[in-house]
Amino acid sequence: MKYLIVGLGNIGEEYRETRHNIGFMVLDALAKASNIVFSDGRYGATAHLSLKGQQLILLKPSTYMNLSGNAVRYWMQQEKIPLENVLIVVDDLALPFGTLRLKGKGSDAGHNGLKHIAATLGTQNYARLRFGIGNDFPKGGQIDFVLGHFDEEAMKLMPERLEVAQEIIKSFCLAGLNNTMITTNKRMPEARIDKWMWAARIFKTRTIAAEACKKGRISINGAQAKPARTVKPGDVVQVRKPPVTYSFKVLQAIEKRVGAKLVPDVMENVTTPDQYELLEMSKISGFVDRARGTGRPTKKERRDLDEFFTPEYMDDFDFDFDDEDDNEEE
Repeated sequence: MKYLIVGLGNIGEEYRETRHNIGFMVLDALAKASNIVFSDGRYGATAHLSLKGQQLILLKPSTYMNLSGNAVRYWMQQEKIPLENVLIVVDDLALPFGTLRLKGKGSDAGHNGLKHIAATLGTQNYARLRFGIGNDFPKGGQIDFVLGHFDEEAMKLMPERLEVAQEIIKSFCLAGLNNTMITTNKRMPEARIDKWMWAARIFKTRTIAAEACKKGRISINGAQAKPARTVKPGDVVQVRKPPVTYSFKVLQAIEKRVGAKLVPDVMENVTTPDQYELLEMSKISGFVDRARGTGRPTKKERRDLDEFFTPEYMDDFDFDFDDEDDNEEE
């Protein structure tokens, strides 16, 4: 039986090993591990792999991303491969780097390659292996991000992630879509970062937590995070409340708010001592700068001082973990 495995990407040396070309990278790794080589042909470069009686045709389209459907349709017709035996390997901004998800159908999620494939084939019911590339870019920076190269940390993790992607492709051809989805999509529990921070009582409402993300105050393992980013056990969440950056290690990925007494089961405060020293120095300097002989601050002066130290969206910063009613609005 024949299978068509398509890795999406753009041709040209300037696009080599960019995030948008992760589909090419997966197929290149599979070809190298299988001791086969690609040859140029119509609509793309192909390589043929024999796997336990199954014939895999690996395709890297030469049409550029936005016209990927032309290559997919041509090779399906050329090799007489049914739609259910087609697998598209594609980059996905919605998934953290290295996360792999196998789906049998779905929307294009704004991806131009998937959009053209669906338009050309007349259906969205084709299998795709989504390879997470993350979304750590500032507002308006999406194009530069997807066309940019992976950072050093990602490249260190890349060989293992590419190997896992290869195993998923092989399983798709040998065990079938449904069985492979069951094994592939089993994962460590994850939670949206805005929901998790609310659930762990770092913020009093999810809205405030999401706003902190949007304003660049939240990072996950050192990378700035948007509200939709997910966390899993072992991740370290940094919360910047000038002048201090607090750090919390995720112990449980939850999205339902817990009582104050259960917070230690959900997260561990791993803020470094130097951050608390910085906070103490800031408080001290606030009093040192007061004119001699003026006495204690008035209530108004205290409110002004609190506003100075507390960003407008962190008025409900909540990790004193008081024993308030757990029915706060999400």
